[in-house]
Amino acid sequence: MSDPTPDDLRREREQLLAEIREAHGVLKDLRQATKDARHEISRLMTDQISAELRKHVATGLDTYKATLNTAIESATAAVIKRFDDIADVLMGEDKTSRRRGEASIPDLFKTAAALHRADREHRR
Repeated sequence: MSDPTPDDLRREREQLLAEIREAHGVLKDLRQATKDARHEISRLMTDQISAELRKHVATGLDTYKATLNTAIESATAAVIKRFDDIADVLMGEDKTSRRRGEASIPDLFKTAAALHRADREHRR
């Protein structure tokens, strides 16, 4: 094989420079594609995290609503019972008053009404 001529070397140099330019272009495209892929991965992860977060928040809210409704019903029943107990005490229908043999207010009204009726009938 013979030594290359200066024209052969020049052509080889120009061909190598062209290939280097092409490689730089491909490298630039690859860097842009990598950047785009990272951005897309980030966007997809954000979407996935948002979806998971929404799912967990919805589940948590459903649990909270159920617990809150149970607590409200329980508290309402307790308040109503307390008012009923207070009404019984005020009317003299509570256990303590009955144990002592005290007449309740409704019984006193019934007795008074019966006495009033008897008195009216007696006067006739």
